[in-house]
Amino acid sequence: LIEDTIPVTTVKADELRAHIGTKNVVVKMDIESGEHLFMKTGEKLFRELNIMALQMEFWRKKLSNGPQLSKHYEFVTHFMTSRNFSLLSMSFQVQNIATFNEWDGLWVRNDFVAQVARNG
Repeated sequence: LIEDTIPVTTVKADELRAHIGTKNVVVKMDIESGEHLFMKTGEKLFRELNIMALQMEFWRKKLSNGPQLSKHYEFVTHFMTSRNFSLLSMSFQVQNIATFNEWDGLWVRNDFVAQVARNG
């Protein structure tokens, strides 16, 4: 019998802190619909690191029904906005979270937005 699976050990976001040797961080997250789990286990990571920006898949679309919210939309939105982040498009324009309809988003900490954002 041949087993063709590879065991994967899941870690919590806060467990990554010991492996990050800098305080200034930009995060590129791609967890296939698990971004909210990263945030749920990342209190220490967000508290101890100087996270200036976080790029992630934020919006889900159903082709036949138009834009549809991810079931974790409210959690992710609250987590990021309560930590003073604004949502930008990948063209670096500040977005209205309620009407944002792109696949990828860039959360930028508010005190860093002026250095990143492009007008109109």
